[in-house]
Amino acid sequence: MSDRSLIIRNGRVVTPHAVVMADVLVRGEKIAGITTPDSVDWPDAQIIDATDRFVLPGLVDPHTHIQLDTGIFQTADDWEIGTRVAAFGGVTTVVDFATQFEGMTFPEALENRLSECQPAYIDYSHHMMVTDPPAAEADYRAALEELRDLGVPSIKLYTIYRPNYYMNDAQLLHTFEAMPDDMLALVHCENDAIVEDATRRLVANGRTGWRFHGQSRPWQAEIEAVERVIRLARLADAAVYIVHCTLPITIHHIHTIRQQEQRTGRILFETCPQYFVLDETY
Repeated sequence: MSDRSLIIRNGRVVTPHAVVMADVLVRGEKIAGITTPDSVDWPDAQIIDATDRFVLPGLVDPHTHIQLDTGIFQTADDWEIGTRVAAFGGVTTVVDFATQFEGMTFPEALENRLSECQPAYIDYSHHMMVTDPPAAEADYRAALEELRDLGVPSIKLYTIYRPNYYMNDAQLLHTFEAMPDDMLALVHCENDAIVEDATRRLVANGRTGWRFHGQSRPWQAEIEAVERVIRLARLADAAVYIVHCTLPITIHHIHTIRQQEQRTGRILFETCPQYFVLDETY
């Protein structure tokens, strides 16, 4: 972390409550204060003139897939490209994924992923993609506690994508029961059987182009899996984060459950911009 000082002067500073004309004071890469324009002078500070410009905090994207290796294919980007693109979009921190390939411990998977993360233009961290956990519950809990102590307090689980990522209900429940109380499970929720059936029908009719991808994901696949995962998580009192929700009915359902929670913050969810602006006409 840099110790240098920075003053962003005369900007339109966006706060949670209003847009105000102000200076932003930065020390050691952290905001040290927001003051009226030209009211503070640090002799050693770099000055950035933000007149007529909006000043926003750097964004944190908690769900990215940079240089993704599924064990079957690998995306074309790398960490230099991915983090540079993020920086241009105003993102200053990404939380990506370390994949536990078969036979790897969690520390080995994390070390393997960290070796790929250079050069990087912004800050980054990782969730652990769990694919080959210890069989014994005590060993599983100990492994997750070790992972948390290494600075990775979150894991990623899938209800789909055989053979490399998929977890059945028993495996999901065992994972939720083994998780430390301060760990979070991100879950990709789709009913595997419904998606497999829809995909098989499309392939049988020669509908294999990209335009048919959405049809391979019937809406029932998402809502059923979300309901099931939340039910299992609540049985184990585990904290879950439902990723990339695509349907209004899914979001409404999760919101309703959140209002009934005994412990707040145990059920989180996200959606993505593409689900607001794209449909099958594109």
